[in-house]
Amino acid sequence: MDIILSEHVWEHLNEENSKRSAKIIYKYLKKRVHFLEPLAWLRFVNGAPLSWDAHVRYHYKDIWWAGVAYRSSQTAVIEAGFMVRKKFQIGYAFDQNISNLAKYTAGSHEIILGYHFIKNNRRY
Repeated sequence: MDIILSEHVWEHLNEENSKRSAKIIYKYLKKRVHFLEPLAWLRFVNGAPLSWDAHVRYHYKDIWWAGVAYRSSQTAVIEAGFMVRKKFQIGYAFDQNISNLAKYTAGSHEIILGYHFIKNNRRY
């Protein structure tokens, strides 16, 4: 049986600088072995244009994941990572600008570290 879960999160990151972030995650689960996690992230800063990210991650059992993303700053992202004891997330991402600036940049590397709070022995 296929299950669809949704999570909506609104974060007020820093009221003094009027930064706000909204994150929307939809998780599509199929027998909890394989699932897709589309993610949209909006960032609002006073005096700056709206910025956004769109991600899609493929998960295998809560063991490892791989994904791609596109950012409004004309940046493409590839990422991969794994879970340690279903609580810690460790990953790597490479960002490459795909605008006219691409010939002047070599991209950027990111290390992803995360902690998942588990309720009732289920991550979601």
